[in-house]
Amino acid sequence: MLNSWRLKPGDRIFRPRRIRRYRLRRVLGIPALFSAGYGNVGSSIYYALGIVALVAMGATPIALGIAGILFIFTALTYAEGTAMLPEAGGSASFARHGFNDAAGFTAGWALRNTSHWHGNNLELDGRTGL
Repeated sequence: MLNSWRLKPGDRIFRPRRIRRYRLRRVLGIPALFSAGYGNVGSSIYYALGIVALVAMGATPIALGIAGILFIFTALTYAEGTAMLPEAGGSASFARHGFNDAAGFTAGWALRNTSHWHGNNLELDGRTGL
């Protein structure tokens, strides 16, 4: 792959001196962090499993197996892309380096709005009970 790295307008910004950093006190212990993580991630997983079971009915194991395989491929792709291009931006950065700035913008915009669109579709769907 050609090394097409070039300065972007954001790379030329003025960087003022750092102001003294204030450290936050640690007030949450391990049980509190575990419960917050389990509450956020765990509830999302159970909700998604319920939606899949409702829609896929008897084919739920097949649907979850296919989703798992696709997830593994996606994770490996992100890992390889991050190792190749170690900069912030994720898919938008990968598309910008692989194609052009317009493709990078489109990828970033699409990924940012996908979760919003899917969330609204789930809320408006009469089958979810919301």
